[in-house]
Amino acid sequence: MRKRALRARMKKLFMEDFTARDIAEPLLSLDDDNPFAEALELMDDQDVRAVGVRVDGEIAGYLTREDLGEGTCRDQMHTFDSGSLLAEATPLREVLEALDKAPICFVSILGGPAGVVVREDIQKPPVRMWLFGLIAIMEMNLGRQLEERYPEASWREVLSPGRFDKALELLAERSRRNQLVRLSDCLQFTDKAQILIKDPEVLHEAGFSSKKEALRAIKDLQSLRNNLAHGQDILSYDWETILELSRKLDRIISRI
Repeated sequence: MRKRALRARMKKLFMEDFTARDIAEPLLSLDDDNPFAEALELMDDQDVRAVGVRVDGEIAGYLTREDLGEGTCRDQMHTFDSGSLLAEATPLREVLEALDKAPICFVSILGGPAGVVVREDIQKPPVRMWLFGLIAIMEMNLGRQLEERYPEASWREVLSPGRFDKALELLAERSRRNQLVRLSDCLQFTDKAQILIKDPEVLHEAGFSSKKEALRAIKDLQSLRNNLAHGQDILSYDWETILELSRKLDRIISRI
């Protein structure tokens, strides 16, 4: 019963509570009869990728830095489409999917476009917290599977001597600090994953067609985890890994 309640809370947190409004920036706007050159100047001055265009006082379209031309904002204005206009309560996983299709999306607040989201916004703390939480859940599940499938540290037989020695060193250090941990708690994320994928059943349950594919995914996840932990860029190198992680959200939560 407690496990079911925990799963329900985690499902709501990761699938509903982190939303577009957490990362959206206000959408600056100009009237449609303003010169187009003023829109470009505004984007440069404010360092934004897009601005809204007001028609009769309401934002009816937008301009981007990539637009070229002369005349008024109305002459160059793009209209919003359903794929690029998101509700403010849109879950982060859906925001990521939208940004995979278009580099800029807009957020509707109180019935009208009022916010803007770009791919660079995945660098913001709410997204980093969300991703790190997902990886932490995955690592907890790996530890639980390890204990179930390899009781009494029998996993040492399939771990390289060098990695096993590292785990022993960390256990000794934590014991010196009076921390009560198991030897398996001293394994790295990649150690746990590489031990488990040696089991064909685990490989199949994780949705991998081969050990090679699984190893590549583990390496990518470790890179993302390190970049999150050290405040590094997660857009340039980890975009595809982030998308894949969000697409497996249901499976990750179901294993809590």
